[in-house]
Amino acid sequence: FDRIIEMLEERNLILRKGTIVDASIIRAARRPTKKEGAVNQKKQDSPQQDKDAQFTKRGNKSYYGYKGHIGVDQGSGIIRRAIFTPANIHYSKELENLIIGDERSVFADKAYDSQERKRYFRAMGIYYGILDKSHRNRGLSNSQKKNNKRKSRIRNAVERVFAHFKTHYRFRRVRYVTLARNEVQFKFICMIYNIRQGLALTTT
Repeated sequence: FDRIIEMLEERNLILRKGTIVDASIIRAARRPTKKEGAVNQKKQDSPQQDKDAQFTKRGNKSYYGYKGHIGVDQGSGIIRRAIFTPANIHYSKELENLIIGDERSVFADKAYDSQERKRYFRAMGIYYGILDKSHRNRGLSNSQKKNNKRKSRIRNAVERVFAHFKTHYRFRRVRYVTLARNEVQFKFICMIYNIRQGLALTTT
């Protein structure tokens, strides 16, 4: 994966305008037993189960598996950073690990928003393009809503990457058991995507 990134950099295909961050839930290869899901969602010591996979909730629905986190180069669509974690790791926990430091801006969903991060990125001279989120006693201003729409259009680029993974590589569910093996699969898919993206950029 890293060598492919180096090759794409050597060809000046990485623009560094910004990094767009997102994560997606990837289901485990094996479903948890009913007992596992019922008793505090804990896993038993069973060779049939993936001990590294974890539970998470999105809305009112529970998922068992992992999360793939990526940082995509704005404009080129190349994945510059890729991290694979159990599903119970919150989206925002890996944000700083997905930022390279040479980009001019960072974009992400409102789940990543915090005042501390806003100050941090501004201090680094990086434009803070993370969507603003409303608070309990204070909604978003018209200006914030307008900015969120503009940022969302840019952020759509990272959602297209995950859509490609699921449609073309069928990466809705991992193939293996254990975090280490599934991380290799995730990095391989990201590498193949980057090769495809690099070829597309050099032929247009």
